[in-house]
Amino acid sequence: MPRKHNFDKQPHLKKEVAKMYAEGKTIAEIEQELKIKFPNAQASRTSIHRFIQRVKPLLELKQAGLLSDEDFDLMTQSQNIALLTNGLLMELFAEWQEKGEIEEKRLTSFYLL
Repeated sequence: MPRKHNFDKQPHLKKEVAKMYAEGKTIAEIEQELKIKFPNAQASRTSIHRFIQRVKPLLELKQAGLLSDEDFDLMTQSQNIALLTNGLLMELFAEWQEKGEIEEKRLTSFYLL
């Protein structure tokens, strides 16, 4: 399953990074400001870069005025759900290959997602 970064655990960081990126700040500047504002965030340059690359098209649409803040939040949440679903599906497939069957509770949790 994909590793969950602090941005996925703390949504206010996403908004802060998106705002700073929209202002034209570099990844290094964003990292420094996050360390000052949120000392427990543990946001590395790599995780900031990955987040920006993942949501860059959405940020461009938002800057053009085609997306509202609510739409941006909804779409980033949808991306996270898709990543979790893909990870769980790969786990189910691996279990099926190893055992020849899948536990009912794991299958139910996949359907609920």
